[in-house]
Amino acid sequence: MKVGSAAMSSSSSTRPLAQKATGAAKRALHRLAGTKLGRQAANTLRDGGSAAGLDEWLVPLFGDELNRIDAAVKGAALINVRLCLGGAGLARPAIVDARVGTPLGELCADRLAPGREVRYVAGNFLTGVAVPPEHPVTRDLECVSVLPEDRERRFLEFMRPGARKDSYGRTFLAAFLKRPLAGDTNLHGELRPCINCGWCEDVCPVGLMPDLLMKLLRIDQGEEAEALALMDCIECGLCSYVCPSKLPLHEELARGKRAVREELAQ
Repeated sequence: MKVGSAAMSSSSSTRPLAQKATGAAKRALHRLAGTKLGRQAANTLRDGGSAAGLDEWLVPLFGDELNRIDAAVKGAALINVRLCLGGAGLARPAIVDARVGTPLGELCADRLAPGREVRYVAGNFLTGVAVPPEHPVTRDLECVSVLPEDRERRFLEFMRPGARKDSYGRTFLAAFLKRPLAGDTNLHGELRPCINCGWCEDVCPVGLMPDLLMKLLRIDQGEEAEALALMDCIECGLCSYVCPSKLPLHEELARGKRAVREELAQ
């Protein structure tokens, strides 16, 4: 990705480029300059150089920012975005430059694992939204998860050893074999009442009690939920992922946060 005449050495600041960047690009540059890794990514953009020299693991972190800066420096429209493609439905993960409007099915067609029906998820597999293959690439899309479709209900599934199944409670053999896990779209269980296991509290990165917040929201006690730091939820989806009762904790807390914001806005 060329950046014109904006020379940026490893010891220089991002000021020369900032003089050319405006609007969204300037905000993107500011976000890059705010972290050590972001400065490392920005400093690799040399006079007449490209982003191809970036370490591969930096691209998904700062690809959108780099695209916006590049578009501003060139005075061009932002028509391409950098996407991370991942998931067990792909033969191999990839980081690609995609034209806005490209259908996801077309984008991933030559990367799919053979012989499997797949589901496309716009975003990561914890918080993303299932979309059809015709769904287009949009400017705000950062990653696409492609998961094998699995609708089968297996008899006595919980009694099988599960050499490639994930479980927070170390229920399956996979917890000890350390093999790659086979992620798919199967719920591997059914919706049940909360059993107060506390797993959602264990994994919450901000120390919330998702189970209690969900119960308060279900009985329209939004003020009490807000007092227990509902608005601190970062909507990471880990609570839903580990829940043995398959409760949609992430969705219910996100819905509760929206309701609180709407009430405060009145």
